[in-house]
Parts: sequence; C-alpha cells; structure tokens
Amino acid sequence: MPDTAGARLVASTLNRFVGMLHAARSTAMIWIPHAENPESAYTIASKYGLQMTFGTTLLTLRKFEDLVNSGQLRYYISDEARTHTAWILRECREHNARKVANLLFAHYASDKTDPPLSNQAIRGLVKSGGWGTEEAFVEWSGPIVEKLGLIRDDIMARYGITTLDEGDETALY
Repeated sequence: MPDTAGARLVASTLNRFVGMLHAARSTAMIWIPHAENPESAYTIASKYGLQMTFGTTLLTLRKFEDLVNSGQLRYYISDEARTHTAWILRECREHNARKVANLLFAHYASDKTDPPLSNQAIRGLVKSGGWGTEEAFVEWSGPIVEKLGLIRDDIMARYGITTLDEGDETALY
C-alpha cells in the first residue's frame, strides 16, 4: 500500500516552499522601485524588505536541500521530478545559496566565537552568489519556484492527492 500520508506531508511542505518563494519574489518586486528611487519615502524599508525577501528565499531553499538530503523526497517522486530536484540543487550549489543563507540569515559569522560579518564581507557573500542586482536574484528564483511546484504536483498526481492539509491552499505562481 502506498504511503499516501507521507506523500501528503511532503507535498504540503513543498507547497509551503512554493508559497514562501512566490511571496518573497512578489514582495521583492514591490520594494525594488523604492530601492532604486533615492526620493522614495520608503528607502530604508525597501533596503530591509529586500534583505528579508533574499533571506526568506535562501532559507527556504536551504530547507528544500535538507528535505532532499534526508531522503524523504526521493521516495515519492518520479524520474522527471528527480531531474527538477537535481536542477534546483545544482543552482543552489552554483550560487552558494546554503553558505550565504547560513552566514547571512541563520548565523552572524562562520563560528559563534567569530566577530559578526562586516558590510564588506556581506557584500562579498552576495556577490559570490552571482547576483548583481535584486532583479537578477528575483529572475533567478522564478524557475526554481516553477520547478518546486512541478515536484509538488508530481507527488500529488502519483498519489492521487487532490487537496493538501486543511487550510493549506495550493500556492499559485
């Protein structure tokens, strides 16, 4: 008998990831015009709003990596979904997403006893990810959201899941 309960939990988790990334991308699009306009009354809010969306995206992708590395996802997905998973993991690796998430959002330095990162070190980490602009980061995350949705949909189709947890609407992207 297939593990439909487990598949539903994994699909719901992926759905939350899709929703978080979609919201982060949408929020970034709201803040970008204010960040680019020195006359905006929301310059400071836009700076921190963009940092928040960047952090939300990277921490969500870190969680996705954990789900994959734990082996919990592999059991439920098709070969096509494995291809999408591998692509997302490769993108995360190529852009140092986990390292950046760890140092900028999960911790304040490589080691607890190290002093906090300087602004220059933080800029260096962001640059190491290959994102020159906020727009580039938002553009980069778009295909990731789409592929996460395809992986979620794959699980739902394979296990005949038509609804997720109560109150967990399927995220649109």
